Amino acid sequence: METLLLLLLELCYNVRMEVSSINSKFIFKVLSIGAMLFISYAASLFVQSVVNDRILYQTEALKTQLGDASKVLIHGKLPGFDEERISIYRLVDRVLKYAILFISLTFIAFFLTEVIYQLKLHPIQYLLVGLGLAEFYLLLLAFMEHIGFLRAYIIAAVMIILLISLYSSFILKSKKGGALIAILLTVIYSYLLAVLYLETYALLSGALLLFVVLSGVMFITRNLNWYDAFSYVKK
Repeated sequence: METLLLLLLELCYNVRMEVSSINSKFIFKVLSIGAMLFISYAASLFVQSVVNDRILYQTEALKTQLGDASKVLIHGKLPGFDEERISIYRLVDRVLKYAILFISLTFIAFFLTEVIYQLKLHPIQYLLVGLGLAEFYLLLLAFMEHIGFLRAYIIAAVMIILLISLYSSFILKSKKGGALIAILLTVIYSYLLAVLYLETYALLSGALLLFVVLSGVMFITRNLNWYDAFSYVKK
């Protein structure tokens, strides 16, 4: 009887240690992804600071031109203001407002793919993807100053979608995974472009997007045992 009791106690201890190890791996994974998300968002904030400087410079230039917006040009070529006397840098500023949302959506897609298909993605791989997403805003700003907003947006989006989808096909070890990431990013950038030209419905569109994303995540993970999510890591 005593031997049986000792065996049961030892079994319970081993199970507890195993569960604790799995939980600690899960917590570490979530925290490390969160840190990579923060660094990626901080990179987009750098672009935000550059945009703010450009807007401030345009405001001063407008005062110098006595309020004549038609005389405020970017690099002496492109108009700095639209017909409503709004700086074209404001479009980039509005795009940047969605940076944290779209970086988070992409990270969620990678995280769910990792858990469901039992992959082993390193936090640095999340960071590289996040920096790629942040690079979109820098490319958008740089191109916009030479070819205008719409063409700059399309070129920057295509470059980043190709970059991240090709990288994803390797780290996810599947061309299908890379294709799905490409589709996701295409939908995200297309959605954002549409929202920019539907300013009145921006809040409604954002709320609906979050609802759809939350519903999708809940549906995909409805049968997932989160307590056992990273048990495969020990193998």
